[in-house]
Amino acid sequence: MRNQNDKEASVLLLTSKVSFRMAYISCQFVLT
Repeated sequence: MRNQNDKEASVLLLTSKVSFRMAYISCQFVLT
C-alpha cells in the first residue's frame, strides 16, 4: 500500500515539475 502511495507521489512530482518547466518556457517565449 505504501509503495503505491510513493509511486503516485513521485509521478505527481514529476508531472508538476514538467508542467512548471513548460510554463517557464512559455513565459520566456512570451517575454522575448
